[in-house]
Amino acid sequence: MAKQPTTSTEPTTTANEPTEKKLGKFVQIEREAMADYVPREPYVIDDVEPPIVITEPVETGRIVAIISCLNQVAGGVPEELVFEPMLRAVCGDAYDRVWTELLADKHFNVTGTFIEDVRKHFAPDYRTAAQSSGDAFEGE
Repeated sequence: MAKQPTTSTEPTTTANEPTEKKLGKFVQIEREAMADYVPREPYVIDDVEPPIVITEPVETGRIVAIISCLNQVAGGVPEELVFEPMLRAVCGDAYDRVWTELLADKHFNVTGTFIEDVRKHFAPDYRTAAQSSGDAFEGE
């Protein structure tokens, strides 16, 4: 008598098939943190070929560097002394091209205006301490 095939709803696995691996704690944290994240459009400088693309500074290293620079300026360090690390943090991977192709030979005012324009692109609602402190004098 021939053996009847069995019908089973249970999935069959063989020794060579991988089993589903449990996600690690950090992977779970990252997925949860990034679930609703929508990146902003990059800041694109199309005056050069190929265009220079600056991504939103969202990496922890870039954010820490920006905050450090802002804290130094708030503590009395002249802006001129922190502009290079600030520019690196703001531009990220595009720094070398921004520096060599655009800013190295320009007046310092151009660099400051450029950094402010990038800031406005990525954080249009951000108000500096100087802007906020001016509110106290309005309407007096």
